Amino acid sequence: MKKISLFLAVALFSLCSFAAEPVYLISDGQAKAVIVVESDSVSTKKAAEELQDMLMQRTGAKLQILAASDAVPQGMLPVYLGLSQRTEELGAKPEEIKYDGYFFKVTPEYIVIAGRDNPQTSDKYYGHHFIICNYEHHYYEYGEKGTVNGVYKILEKYAGNRHYMPGELGDIVPKSPDFSLPATQYYEAPAFRERINYAVWFRDASEEFLRWQYRLCAGGENNFINHSYHYMFGRYKKTHPQYFALIDGERDLDNLSTANHYGNLCMTNQEGIRAFADIAMDFFERNPDYTTFPIVPQDGLYKVCECENCQKLLSPHLGNNGKFSNLVFHHVSEIAKLVAEKYPDKKIGALAYSTYRVAPEMDLPSNMLVRICYTRQSLRKPQERKEVEDAVISYASKNIPVCVWTYPLFNHIPPLRGIPIFYPGILQQNIRFNRDHNVIGEFSEAGYRSGGGDQLIRSGHGLPGSTHLNDYVRCQLLWNPDLDLKAVLDEYYHLFYGPAAAEMKAFWESSEELFLKNGETTMYTVQDLDLFTEQLDKAASVAPADTAYGKRVRLIQSELAPFFETMYLLRAKGKYMGAVMTDEEIPMEFAPNSIWRFARKYTLTRKDGSSDIPKHSLTYLHVLANRKGLALHVECLEPRMDRIRKTCVKRDDKNAWLEDCLEIFLCTKDRKENRQYIITAGGSIMDGTKGIDVNVSDWAWNGQVQLKQTLEKNKHTSTIFIPWNDLNCNGEELPEMIFQIFRRQTHGDPKFGDYYVLFPSMGFHNYSPEYFGRMRFFSAVNQVYNGDFEKVSDNGQADGWSGSDFLCTETPLEGANCVKLARQPKAHYHSIGSRSFPVTEDCDYVLSLQHRGDAGYVYVQFFDADGKNVPEPNVPFYWLGGSSDWKPHTFCGRVPARAISAYIILRNFSPKAFGGAYFDKVELVAGQE
Repeated sequence: MKKISLFLAVALFSLCSFAAEPVYLISDGQAKAVIVVESDSVSTKKAAEELQDMLMQRTGAKLQILAASDAVPQGMLPVYLGLSQRTEELGAKPEEIKYDGYFFKVTPEYIVIAGRDNPQTSDKYYGHHFIICNYEHHYYEYGEKGTVNGVYKILEKYAGNRHYMPGELGDIVPKSPDFSLPATQYYEAPAFRERINYAVWFRDASEEFLRWQYRLCAGGENNFINHSYHYMFGRYKKTHPQYFALIDGERDLDNLSTANHYGNLCMTNQEGIRAFADIAMDFFERNPDYTTFPIVPQDGLYKVCECENCQKLLSPHLGNNGKFSNLVFHHVSEIAKLVAEKYPDKKIGALAYSTYRVAPEMDLPSNMLVRICYTRQSLRKPQERKEVEDAVISYASKNIPVCVWTYPLFNHIPPLRGIPIFYPGILQQNIRFNRDHNVIGEFSEAGYRSGGGDQLIRSGHGLPGSTHLNDYVRCQLLWNPDLDLKAVLDEYYHLFYGPAAAEMKAFWESSEELFLKNGETTMYTVQDLDLFTEQLDKAASVAPADTAYGKRVRLIQSELAPFFETMYLLRAKGKYMGAVMTDEEIPMEFAPNSIWRFARKYTLTRKDGSSDIPKHSLTYLHVLANRKGLALHVECLEPRMDRIRKTCVKRDDKNAWLEDCLEIFLCTKDRKENRQYIITAGGSIMDGTKGIDVNVSDWAWNGQVQLKQTLEKNKHTSTIFIPWNDLNCNGEELPEMIFQIFRRQTHGDPKFGDYYVLFPSMGFHNYSPEYFGRMRFFSAVNQVYNGDFEKVSDNGQADGWSGSDFLCTETPLEGANCVKLARQPKAHYHSIGSRSFPVTEDCDYVLSLQHRGDAGYVYVQFFDADGKNVPEPNVPFYWLGGSSDWKPHTFCGRVPARAISAYIILRNFSPKAFGGAYFDKVELVAGQE
């Protein structure tokens, strides 16, 4: 009987709950409630402002905001925001609120939305100090923002608010004169403590982008871990060189073993380990609110200390992604143990990254935090997905906290700017997997950039039309990985595009389908581009331009247009190999300071066009021409020079194609003249001629090809000169030609061969001219005015260059002047720009310059007839590493569609190593001959 009574009581209580009247905050456009701010936290105040603003957008009524000490007007419903003694007495239990979560309670007498509000409001940051705080608008990337998260989630659930994209155009706020809430009570929290979307520098970001990040509930715990050996460099470079790695017999105090400067450490030197632990403990003493200190090698680690103790800890059996794991994590572990003696509650952070991503074969101390780095879009490949998941499982099994650092597809910066990419299935699968394996957070590096030079400051929100959907879905899944993704997307298509929902759903699903098929820009055929264009045109035709739906569709169209135009142009004109046509003699000795500085450089791919070639096996092709012939310089990187096959010694040896070799095809477009050259790594030449559509060569023919080769430690090179006479033509009236080059890498086995190629070819025979690319030549006339900075105007500045305080007489390469760019008193970077010069769309260009000192950037900025910036689809900028001596640099690119003019920007990067970045002899050649 007691059980039946209890059942009836529960049933009656449930019926009463469902039958309860809704609690109105606003009715018929009139405010029935006030907002009471229970905490002095800037986050709680932000929650109040946002609740007030969004309800006013919905209803037109503005709720009054009161302080906790203010009296609530009679007849008004108090909405208490934030944790306080009062909200705890009303039911909020702090111990029940999980990280970044909130407590929500609605009664006819009051409403409570309360979470911990402790945003990190200090930008004293042992990492990227410039990204995390915006004091002007009171937005903060890190720390708990439980109450403001509660406001957004409650309005999302009960008001139907959606925030798909930055700005007013991205908001969905349903209009109604009323807003009510059901009587309820619950706790809610995100699945991950950390949900960082590293997209802009918070300090400089636009308010609409910051507001969007808050409304997506991005943020959370500050577990930032990044490269940190430079702190040892700054303190001990001069006094304790023994702390640094021994590389080729000398201590690495610069970049002998990493891509960045600031040296590398001997990871087994006990005194050095103690010194680094002291730096960490000093940091925690000065910054008691911080929980984590990073111990991570500088970026691009490719060599380690040669001392006996370090060499013993190498782990090549763990593969390329684990060959340094045992050594790196030994170093971090030893430091963590020392720090734990004084600060047992603090964490020592490590990256599982690149050559040390695989978990080490050792236990790790419990005060370590590991962040695993991977490119999420690569998870479409089964092997890459397995490697990442194995890493997560392995680190989690060591009973330490694990978080991840992901790199979303950068389709908002070159070379992927404007590519319609979408991968929601990968997002949900991977985020669920991480949740299920106790990953505590995610840092997503999705830096939005709008151009070069001063535009590189991350102050906007990139290309919101083409990037917002992945970001929105990702943030929703980091809060709740078990969302009904299909329902979320169907709702998005309906709410965001209205009458164009079906067309835009087809567009985004096509984007996902093509991405999963290949994932690279080469996947876009003319038919693919036509499909995208047709889908967007259909969407625009049914969504009027003066509606929000139409504006959203047209925003996406406008963002994708430059990429589509360039891809159409390349498809229409076909593939080609560009070469500067010079009037000078071309030396067989390849030297970057000679006329070879204008050589167009290409990197060979696999035959199917994929570029997943190990770095130590890459092939670089340098192309130059004059009126006498075609010059090629080919660098073949080779990790095992002892295994290359080079047994052929005589001319036209029929076994040449079994060697490590180059195979070159040079033909007239009509294929009446077809030449084939096989150049072995041992210097043997096999050459022949073919008739039209005849695959078998006549090897009795011998051309006049010239060859110079070198065999070095990790590569073999061939400089090849093919005279135009070999094609029965002269350099004054060259016919249209097509070209192809293959490299064969045997790995020591004559029956085996990896083939790398300039123009992707799926033909059975290498001689498949339908896959060859055209040759195009362009002038060697320098377009940069006063690139040697010798012409000085009356104001003392270099004529033709804009900027200030850059002309320098301090050891120029030649002449009297060069450029010095150093950190300015009020700016981190110092940049100058050249005079504008004309260019021709879809033409190659070659940029050549001399540089020394601090690292720097070079940008080539293109503009259309309206003066608008046209992004180059291949490179955002060119990077120059630091150097104490003058070094020549050559960079190659292709002028994008619609561009008619360009100028060059020079800019420094690192501010301290050499006192400035120096530039001289800036030259650029571009344009068809």
